[in-house]
Amino acid sequence: MEKKPNKRIRPNLFDIIVICVILVAAAGVYVISHRDVDTAADTTQVVYTVEISRLPEGTSEYLEVGQTMKDNINSCPAGEITDIQVQPYVIQTTNKETGVVEDKAVAGYETLLITLKAGGTVSDHNISINGTTALRIGGRISYSNGNFTGSGYVVSMER
Repeated sequence: MEKKPNKRIRPNLFDIIVICVILVAAAGVYVISHRDVDTAADTTQVVYTVEISRLPEGTSEYLEVGQTMKDNINSCPAGEITDIQVQPYVIQTTNKETGVVEDKAVAGYETLLITLKAGGTVSDHNISINGTTALRIGGRISYSNGNFTGSGYVVSMER
């Protein structure tokens, strides 16, 4: 029976570089995950308004003050409805005779301004509701309750 020669594992330059990169990446992850956060987030009530445009007339009948809306993207509560305002859906058109840009209401459609109240976390960098949904003026949010689904833009915010 033959003896197999004892093979030694000899690292080359490429192996040493890969090991160094892995060690540096691991150290970076450790430093980032274990750093102290200077500013603690404050929990407060956030009142914000979402504008949902180009809805068929009568859509507002599916919403009531006091209902809870759910964020469709993060599947978490987005707040309780405190106010609903219905406005006509308006587009801007140019008057061909005068050349002036005018607002024109579109028949059969409406715009909803839904004001919601939710528990929010306020930090130096952002405001988030329920720890998941970041609120920003102009940010798009998708909502639903049992009878209504829609998405719109945050147009105002109070904290």
